[in-house]
Amino acid sequence: MVAADLERTHDYSALGIVLCFSRSIMVPMDMGRAAALLGRRGGLAGGRKGGLARARRLAPARLREIGREAARVRWGGLPEKLRPLFWTHPSTFESLNLNDDRNLIFYQVLAYGDLEHRTWLVKRCGTDAVRAWLRQKRGGGLSAIRLAEWFQDSTIRRWQRGNPGAAIWENR
Repeated sequence: MVAADLERTHDYSALGIVLCFSRSIMVPMDMGRAAALLGRRGGLAGGRKGGLARARRLAPARLREIGREAARVRWGGLPEKLRPLFWTHPSTFESLNLNDDRNLIFYQVLAYGDLEHRTWLVKRCGTDAVRAWLRQKRGGGLSAIRLAEWFQDSTIRRWQRGNPGAAIWENR
């Protein structure tokens, strides 16, 4: 790095911020600071200030809907994005509760969910809780492919040897 680069001052003008994001001219600037400055200049503001500004633009009905969904999830309900995983319980989806229906929810999310669904489960319950549930259930009836992201192959095979139904399913 040249000594002149070390002495360069940051340019926080609107033009300087735009140039910071340009691929052809890279001005050394902290990207977080540049985004915050853009927010103050009429762009997308971040943090509390930006969230409040975006919330004021929402219709009252949408605000109520967001509030109801957040309260339901906060008290153990499931987010709407998990509904497709519970096709066996369509009429009772709203009454499912993470605390009361833990086994069903863990199984459905781990067996049928995609990466987004499994990430939700890990964020909500923690990696240790998911691993503990799988250990307690000795794989929980999941396929070896689904278990591979949680355990070593030797552990999965040992569980399947102890469960003849699992071996039939895996070796079909």
